[in-house]
Amino acid sequence: MKTYTLEAPARKLQRRWLALAVMSVSIAVLAMDTTIVNVAIPAIQQDLGASASSMQWIIDAYYLVFAGLLLTMGAVADRWGRRLILQMGMVCFAGASLFAAYAQSSEQLILARALTGVGAATVTPATLSIIVDTFPRHERAKAIAIWSAAAGIGVPLGQITAGALLARFWWGSIFFINVPVCAVVFIGSLTVVSESRDPQARPLDPVGALLSTVMLSSLVFGIIEAPSRGWTDPVVVAAMVLSVVLALAFVACELRARFPMLDVRLLEDPALSMSGIALIVMFLVMLGMMFLLTQYLQLSRGHSALETGFLMSPLPLGFALGSAASERAAVSFGANRVTALGLALSAAALAALSLIGLDTRLWTIELVLLLFGLGGGAIMAPATAIMMEAVPETVAGVGGALNEATRVIGMALGVSVLGSISNAVFSSRLDENAFAGGVHLDSLAAAMQASRAAGPIGANLNAAAQSAFMDSFSMAMVVGAGMALAAAPIVLRWMPRSVPEQTPDAALAEVVEVDEGRTVLAAALGSVVWEANTPPRRAG
Repeated sequence: MKTYTLEAPARKLQRRWLALAVMSVSIAVLAMDTTIVNVAIPAIQQDLGASASSMQWIIDAYYLVFAGLLLTMGAVADRWGRRLILQMGMVCFAGASLFAAYAQSSEQLILARALTGVGAATVTPATLSIIVDTFPRHERAKAIAIWSAAAGIGVPLGQITAGALLARFWWGSIFFINVPVCAVVFIGSLTVVSESRDPQARPLDPVGALLSTVMLSSLVFGIIEAPSRGWTDPVVVAAMVLSVVLALAFVACELRARFPMLDVRLLEDPALSMSGIALIVMFLVMLGMMFLLTQYLQLSRGHSALETGFLMSPLPLGFALGSAASERAAVSFGANRVTALGLALSAAALAALSLIGLDTRLWTIELVLLLFGLGGGAIMAPATAIMMEAVPETVAGVGGALNEATRVIGMALGVSVLGSISNAVFSSRLDENAFAGGVHLDSLAAAMQASRAAGPIGANLNAAAQSAFMDSFSMAMVVGAGMALAAAPIVLRWMPRSVPEQTPDAALAEVVEVDEGRTVLAAALGSVVWEANTPPRRAG
């Protein structure tokens, strides 16, 4: 039996909601960084003279490093201390953001974005593991719902923030804004977050760390490169094959390791696999939708970056409302039913977007985005809670890393898969010879530029490009809707229904006196004793 002093758990319990606020701000600023660069692409290209290839790596370097280091950093956090790793990650993230803000060349900005990915991969797993350690079991679902809302809000909020900043400041402001936020998180972590780590103090698994890093990096690299190179390109195929080979090697090594970084037998649990599927599909369709809808609003409808950001605002609002409602609904109806409903709502929203045209009223699009946000919030909170409940608390950092890995893979797939579908349909619909003497045009931006140089027939050519883009947009939305709808019955059937109970034992309401004359709820003592004597409970 483990022994605890009452004071430390009591202080932790008293400050748990403040700690949650710090963790929510942390994950929100990291999520913002996944999309904040997209709006600033024209300004960065003009100022730094970056090539198309450089711009792609300014965006992708963050994803690549972020994804590759997640599992390793989650394991490091469990072993060295989650608060310490969170603080180190925030320092790295802030320093890299400052470097990016004042980068003088595209090469410097690519390096800065890669370092930002290191910071993000260090912080993210720690946030969820700190929540698991800080909150008693009966409150974790609610805490994770709030964390999930912050993570979901951050993705579209990145575009909104970028639009607002670029309207008044230089492009570097989108990175500079991270610095004061990181300072607040760092100070908050010192005052309200308690240190925690794996009590078994197991050594790090260097072979598993290396294999997981290269495996995830190779997978994300192949996904990123597929739209421009093609899915059958030798480089893309080699990256995908390498990721599969390394995944098999990782499983074999972890099964034989004395102190594995990840107990791969956990992956057999449907709580992990089904939650992972739900999160991957949700982020896939959301990032793909946002990528194409931004082009629609800016290029087809002529809205500025700032206007586009505000037009996307119903999305984070829906996430907040959906996450809040899903926490209670999952207790009453089951996490599997709520998650499946969220997938169905997201599918309905995408199907509705597939029907819009160039003259669709904006309020209609706003309502559809709100519906999509509600569905996304209903997916994220219960799926994350179920996933974290399936992972032993001693390795909660690895559990947080697994959770975030599903999000990053989904984000990369969203732009890659739905973007590739859109580009293919666009090219097939467009009479390319009419634009620029047979020059291949695979995007609306390139076609509009060609139409401006086409002389008197430019207006007709632009109209043809807009029509082709709307066809491609519609097809991508239909495919996204089909993916979400197909995932719904799978999740409904195989995801565990249960989440942590929300009603604490009545005895925990008693009041006890603690040293130094302070009074705290007996929930502190009850939580410690219950956790010490009860083996980790698996969801389902």
